[in-house]
Amino acid sequence: GATDPDAIASIKVVLDSTITLVNGVIDIDMLNAGSHTIVVTSTDGLGNTSSVTITFQIHATVNGLINAVNDGAARGYITATEQANLNWYLYKAVAPQTKQRLSQFIWEANYQSGKAINAAYAAHLVNWAQDLYNRS
Repeated sequence: GATDPDAIASIKVVLDSTITLVNGVIDIDMLNAGSHTIVVTSTDGLGNTSSVTITFQIHATVNGLINAVNDGAARGYITATEQANLNWYLYKAVAPQTKQRLSQFIWEANYQSGKAINAAYAAHLVNWAQDLYNRS
C-alpha cells in the first residue's frame, strides 16, 4: 500500500504565453511567421514545479504557402476560385519574379479578406507571404 507523493501530478504546455495546448498538439497553420515559445511545466504531488522552454521559428516558403492555400480551401476558409487565383501567383513566384508575384499575392489576399477568404485566415496568408517577401 505504498504511494509516491512526489510523482508527476500535472503537466501544462503553453504556447506563446497565451495558448494552453491540449495533448501537445499545435496547429502551425494558425501561427504567424516569426519566433514562438513553448513552456512545459510539470508539478509533482508535493507541489514542486519544473519548467522547460522551447523556442522555434516559423518561416514561409512558396511551397508552404501553396500548402496553406490548399489547406485553407479544404477547411472552407477560401473559395475554390480564389484558391486557383492565389495558387497562380505562387506557381509563378520563381526568380526573378518572386517579389513581384508575392506582392500580387499579398494584394489579392488583402483584397479578398472577408469576401472569398476568411478574414483571419487571410491575415495569416499575408503574414506568411510578407515574411517570405522580406527574406527574398
